[in-house]
Amino acid sequence: MKIKTDFVTNSSSTNFILATSIDLSEEVFLDLVGIKEGSPLKPIFVSLYLLITEKMEELNDWTFEEKIDQYHKSVEEKIKRLKDEGRRIYAGRLSSDTEPIEQFFCTESFEAENENIYFNYLDCSW
Repeated sequence: MKIKTDFVTNSSSTNFILATSIDLSEEVFLDLVGIKEGSPLKPIFVSLYLLITEKMEELNDWTFEEKIDQYHKSVEEKIKRLKDEGRRIYAGRLSSDTEPIEQFFCTESFEAENENIYFNYLDCSW
């Protein structure tokens, strides 16, 4: 039997899905998650916005069908409805194997929605 005595890591990742009828700017994202100008949390959520926009990929018809079944049935139905309404659908993944902000959000989960954007970040594999 071998026993590992040095550092052991247990990495994880979290999928997200985004449906939008408008361009996702920093201002639009901060409004969606409720971050106001002057908030001490703004730099953290700006970092999250940058990570999301860097890692999100638009789902075309064939990738949409391939990826949508990764989500809970209720999310799948909602995303299909939003796609039918003409929203652009994006998906991506954050990982715990990287910088602290990404690690932090990889252990969190939330859902945010307004009239223009639906953001689901509930699918965590921790």
